[in-house]
Amino acid sequence: MEFRYCVIGDTCYQYIRGNSEENNKNEENFREKENIIPFEKYMMYKAISGKINADKLLGSFYKGFIIRSITNPNIILNLESSKDLIENYWLALVLCNSCSVQIDKNGEEEYICVSPDNIELVKTAKYQGFHLTKSEKRTIKTILLGEFDEIKREVELLHLIEFTSERKRETVIVKEKGLIKLFCKGADSIIKERMSPNTPFQILKQGEYYIDKFSKKGLRTLFVSMKILSQEEYDIFAEEVKVASISLDNKEELLNKAYDKIENNLSKAPAFTSFSRQAHTV
Repeated sequence: MEFRYCVIGDTCYQYIRGNSEENNKNEENFREKENIIPFEKYMMYKAISGKINADKLLGSFYKGFIIRSITNPNIILNLESSKDLIENYWLALVLCNSCSVQIDKNGEEEYICVSPDNIELVKTAKYQGFHLTKSEKRTIKTILLGEFDEIKREVELLHLIEFTSERKRETVIVKEKGLIKLFCKGADSIIKERMSPNTPFQILKQGEYYIDKFSKKGLRTLFVSMKILSQEEYDIFAEEVKVASISLDNKEELLNKAYDKIENNLSKAPAFTSFSRQAHTV
């Protein structure tokens, strides 16, 4: 798989690596027709950090997009600006996976994961300034921000629900600066049925529009969603998982029930939708 497109806010982007297909006339015409904005290495982080003048990259018209905890509406994540949307999109890609970071015999970092798709997403996030690096603790995800890894950011890993062919989705729950975030990515049909009923209609229509466009180009699609949890909501989930894990009779059933409950009422703005395709077709 090779990362090709993403939709963040109400803006569609294409990751340009410089190959001939990306720059041929048909692709240029497609970008112009669909108002797709090209971006290159590190441009996303440079845009949100003010290192480059990037009005087009930060051109989302979705304002005041706020995600609230279901059990405590006073706990919120405000995604009112393109910078907020872009940051959380790339955080979702770099955090929501089972990738581990190892150092090879040459002293170079290597991402290890059963899913090559996850490796591609984590590598792409790295080259947009969200670099997953080796951490000294299993419960901490360490991210280096910027083209030259200028800023170190540590995120507490609370729980990872791994992808299976039956679930068709993967979820991570993390905590940073007191805020608990859940990121869930998977097949569009699976994510759509788990979205909050408060999701604006125009967001649904836009997602369907891009799914149709990219499917016709032979691209694979991936939806990424998120929600905010209160400490109480997470504690209830953690207790249910603990009880299920020691059950002798119906462990898998109880675990799936806990997972199903926490992976509902998701917020899926176009900000959290990515598109990709098999690398061998490029």
